[in-house]
Amino acid sequence: MKIITNLKDQHLITDLSEWEGHFKSNKSKIDQWRKNRSAYSLADFMLNHGGRKHLEALSSSLLNEDTKFDLAIPEFKVAFDKHRNPREHDLGIFGQTVSGKKVFIGVEAKVDEPFGVTISAAKDLAIKELQKKPTSKRLNRIDGLLQRHYGDSEGFNPELRYQLFYATVGTLDAKWMDKSEIDHHLLLIIAFRTDEFDLRKGENNFKNYLDFVNSLPGNLVNTKSDYFEIADARHIYIENRELPLCYVYFDLP
Repeated sequence: MKIITNLKDQHLITDLSEWEGHFKSNKSKIDQWRKNRSAYSLADFMLNHGGRKHLEALSSSLLNEDTKFDLAIPEFKVAFDKHRNPREHDLGIFGQTVSGKKVFIGVEAKVDEPFGVTISAAKDLAIKELQKKPTSKRLNRIDGLLQRHYGDSEGFNPELRYQLFYATVGTLDAKWMDKSEIDHHLLLIIAFRTDEFDLRKGENNFKNYLDFVNSLPGNLVNTKSDYFEIADARHIYIENRELPLCYVYFDLP
C-alpha cells in the first residue's frame, strides 16, 4: 500500500516528517501536530506500528471478506453536498476485497479530542451567521445532514455531535479513484491511548458516539481483532444505505 499526498500529484509519504509536512500544508492545523495527539498518533501508527496490517484485519472482519489496501491519503477530502468545505477524513483508504469489490475506509483519529460542537450549537452559530450574512449556506448544510440521517430536520436530539453527521455521509459519498462507484464504505474511529490520553474525556467521547449511532437504525455485529480493543462495532443505515462502523482503542507507546 502506498501512502500519498493526493490523487493528482501522488507524492509518496514514507516517514513522519513527510506526513507532518503534508498535514501542515493546511496552515490552520499547524498547532494540531503534536506527539501524543491524534494527527501525530495516526501517522506514527500507520508508519511505525503496523497500521496497514491491523486495519486490513479489522476491515476484513467487518466485511466478512479478506480485504487488502491499495492506497491511503491523509487529510482526504470528500464532498457530500454542494456547499463549501468537504468532509476531511484524517485518513482515506482505498482497497479491494478478494472478490474484487471496491472498498473505501474513512478514518477518524482521536486521542481524547471531542467530536466538535453539538448539533444545537452548530445551528445557533449558523443562524447568527445567516443574520449577518444572508448568503450563508451553513444552516442549509446542517438541515441537509439532518434530513439525510432522519428524513427531516426536526425532532433530533440537540446534544448529538455535529462532526459525526458529516463523518458518516462523508464516508458514504466517497467515490473510487477514477470517480466510479464503490461497493463497500466503512467508517473507523480510532482512539489512541497515548501518554496524554484523558480517561474522562475519552469516556465522554465514546458516550457521544453511542448517543449518535443509537439514534439511527442499525445492528451490532461480531467483530474480532488481535490488535484493537473493540468498543463498538455495528452496521448503521442512512438513506437505506448500509455503513459498517467501528469504534476501537489502540495503545500507542
